[in-house]
Amino acid sequence: MHPRLFTVPAFELFGRMVGPLAMPTYGILLVLGMLAGLWIVTRQARKAGLVPETITDMAVYAIIAGLMGAKVLLLIVEWPFYSRNPRELLSLFQSGGVFYGGLLGAIPVAFWYAAAISSTGGRRRTCWLRAWRWARPSGAWDASWPAAVTASPPACPGR
Repeated sequence: MHPRLFTVPAFELFGRMVGPLAMPTYGILLVLGMLAGLWIVTRQARKAGLVPETITDMAVYAIIAGLMGAKVLLLIVEWPFYSRNPRELLSLFQSGGVFYGGLLGAIPVAFWYAAAISSTGGRRRTCWLRAWRWARPSGAWDASWPAAVTASPPACPGR
């Protein structure tokens, strides 16, 4: 595989020179894979009668956690190299990651999100988080909204 799919030559933008910009093959394929996965997840959610926005939100959180987990496990696996060359820590932004780290990062976040959705009665997590500042704690893992304050949080789609 070629490390760079293509390179955009230097050009002028708003009076400043920009470039040349190298488009890495791995990054472009990663983005294309994520977009294809989000499209498939949205279609499958509609077929299953689920709210596609909720499933898409969970997928985006899982993608972010997966990317972070892949980088963290790469750092752990390659620690002897990075401990001898601390300046190379910045190269983590240019490298891929370890697949199992991505899996270990994404699965717990997906389970957490699914549990949060089921605990909020199927409402979108973002709506629950927007209303959080009106909540008062009622237990270790719970929050309740008094009847007088229930109408105060911003309206959420589907309500």
